[in-house]
Amino acid sequence: MENGPRSTDRVELIKDLARAGGAAIRATAPAQGVVTKEGRGNLVTAADRASERAILQLLAEHFSQDAVLSEESHPEVGDPANTAHLWVIDPLDGTSNFRSGRQHAAVSVAYVAAGVVRTGAVYDPFRDELFFAARDRGACLNGEPIRVGNSRHLPTATVATDNCYDPAGTRRNLEICLRIQPSPWILIRGSAVLALCDVACGRVDLYFHTALKPWDNAAAFLIVREAGGRVAGLEGGDVDFWAAEAVAGNADLVEQYRTAFRLTGPGRA
Repeated sequence: MENGPRSTDRVELIKDLARAGGAAIRATAPAQGVVTKEGRGNLVTAADRASERAILQLLAEHFSQDAVLSEESHPEVGDPANTAHLWVIDPLDGTSNFRSGRQHAAVSVAYVAAGVVRTGAVYDPFRDELFFAARDRGACLNGEPIRVGNSRHLPTATVATDNCYDPAGTRRNLEICLRIQPSPWILIRGSAVLALCDVACGRVDLYFHTALKPWDNAAAFLIVREAGGRVAGLEGGDVDFWAAEAVAGNADLVEQYRTAFRLTGPGRA
């Protein structure tokens, strides 16, 4: 039997982890320690590293034996289904925004037990907004319950997507948007995590992307689902947090999107 806090305490600790990362981001200058990684616009800053250190330090004080999957220092992990306790962390999603002084970025932390996401928190340190969800317990923003929007007509919906580090991926995302006729209101704001949370609270009707990472998805997918939304693959079926492609929104819009833009074969646009 594990010593120390019970596993249920992880549900509350996750909020402190996300806030600790956010505090580190606010305390770090955007231009500090900028390094370019592989891919167009793929940056890491001192704030990314400071946020990750703050999260991992606090986590080690409580659950030092837990496994970690984190974008900057722990980008790989074994089979999640065989990992009893796993934390999936994006210490700063929206690094390009942060580096350029656009204050649209967030910290994302999820707790996964034997492959199942149990709880997730996303913290926007610039608006002091904490999105939180626990499996089968609903989702909230700063403690208040949230729900996905009720738009039922895709062409009049607000649809968000994002750039990709590979220019061909960005082109594909835009081409998919252009298939919707008439064209919806399209947002590209530079943070998949915050876009998914905007879906969860009804600020955005639908979000899709074709180059997601587990640390983008783990907390945010849970938050959308617990807010009454659906997260599905572009070609059908529900997806887990390892999915590279996904669409999220209320069930009606997700189905409209998938029906209109069912993509087949490796040569799809």
